[in-house]
Amino acid sequence: MPYGELLVDEHSSSEEMPYKFNGKEFDQETGLYYYGARYMDPMASIWYGVDKLTEKYVSVSSYTYCNGNPIANIDVMGMFPKGIVVKHVETVVQYQAVGSANTLMGIPHEVTYYTFTESAAHLLSLVANVPITYVKNARLEEVILQPEGNCITIGGSPDNARILVSPYYLDNSKGGQDYDLWFREFSHEVGHIKQIARDKSLTKYLLKTIAGYIKAGNHDDASREIEAEQGSDTFNTFRRFVKTHFKASVENLFKNDKLDEKDKIEQINKWWNEFKKETNNKK
Repeated sequence: MPYGELLVDEHSSSEEMPYKFNGKEFDQETGLYYYGARYMDPMASIWYGVDKLTEKYVSVSSYTYCNGNPIANIDVMGMFPKGIVVKHVETVVQYQAVGSANTLMGIPHEVTYYTFTESAAHLLSLVANVPITYVKNARLEEVILQPEGNCITIGGSPDNARILVSPYYLDNSKGGQDYDLWFREFSHEVGHIKQIARDKSLTKYLLKTIAGYIKAGNHDDASREIEAEQGSDTFNTFRRFVKTHFKASVENLFKNDKLDEKDKIEQINKWWNEFKKETNNKK
């Protein structure tokens, strides 16, 4: 009997045999048996789609093509606003049991995260009234389970806050290149870092935040969300001021890859100083 042939080649049952004698499942659509890393044609004893390393080396798989983690690393094409954030990749080791003896093996894989550029951190610090070191240290992590357009800021210290970002913001067909959207959203999110600084504890921060949602009966009317939204409101007012008084665009400034970070910060300061003068005169 050729290798891969059915143990029982003929039968009278009206149902097809879905499994071979070695337990591999038959795919009726392709007529092949699925082995996880490859397919087998049972009649010709030919392998299809062979990935020889997948079964032999645990750390090498098809997930290599998305940096080893299809959940955390979706943005393989680099579809993020390069004028606002910088992409980082770090190698971490995860341990898992391998083989029949359940031998513990450390599997290195790469994790992607983002941080704000110098100029973006500067602007966010101004509009949200948050110390710039907090903004610079914030780590943006793409999380596929985040609802579309939603972000969450968490942390036990303002110096290592994490912003869990929806894939919506890293998709060019959605919000990936909408700089105004990014600044509106993240001038709100970095505002939560002030609350983390006050609470000095992740548990306390989460409990007080959840209590605020319960008291308000919804998300947007919670006191901490209203406080953080002041950053978004200030950014919107500043953006309109720049457009009206200088006939310029904050978005275009950050998209201009011919300017370095120092030049962008210098321009932001010029606009911001005039904006503050205008704001103070109206008080």
